Amino acid sequence: QKGQFGCPEKVNMGTLLDRAKELDLTDFVRVSKMMKLTRIFKKNNLTLFVPVNGAFMLDNDLLNVDATGIFLKHVPDVI
Repeated sequence: QKGQFGCPEKVNMGTLLDRAKELDLTDFVRVSKMMKLTRIFKKNNLTLFVPVNGAFMLDNDLLNVDATGIFLKHVPDVI
């Protein structure tokens, strides 16, 4: 199927989390679900630079709080 101007063909990209799973970015997928960001990823067209597994470590205290507000505070114009 032909794509829009400048694109030779239309490609079904899937969701951001589907692509992250394909790339084995399990830490990112886990944290995204924990922070309840999956709805935002499905609803919006986003470009993210995601670290590979093990590139970031979470403090155990973060696992016990809702850190969504902290994340969203840093990118209010995007989300």
